[in-house]
Amino acid sequence: PNLYSERPPLDDFIAWRDLRVYEEIKWYGWFIDYWMGGGLMRDIFTHKITTPEHWNMLMIPTAYTVDELDYDLVVGNQTVEPSYDPHCSVDMPNGCEPVKIVSGERLIDSTTGPAESAKIVSVLEGKEGMD
Repeated sequence: PNLYSERPPLDDFIAWRDLRVYEEIKWYGWFIDYWMGGGLMRDIFTHKITTPEHWNMLMIPTAYTVDELDYDLVVGNQTVEPSYDPHCSVDMPNGCEPVKIVSGERLIDSTTGPAESAKIVSVLEGKEGMD
């Protein structure tokens, strides 16, 4: 319920870090690429441009194992034409493009935090469900 309310025991964090940190870094890189690239469909693990079929599999991560999602297995060596996530044209009025860039480091700094928070407010203010 309160996932970030306290720090995990140091041994638990180190075990998680050693097991997952590189995958997490790749995932964050993919996430940034997705938004900066306007929703270009890329494989989460390799960042290669992928097919809509593979993309749809990637969007249901609990339905497939990492091995079943392997780019070479699903896409192989076929030529892949760039395509974009339909979510960007159907659900996003302005497409999948960033509207503000926020620095996590600046956000938690007591001096720069208020200005960085104001960036978030300026995007969310007046939006439906953000009262």
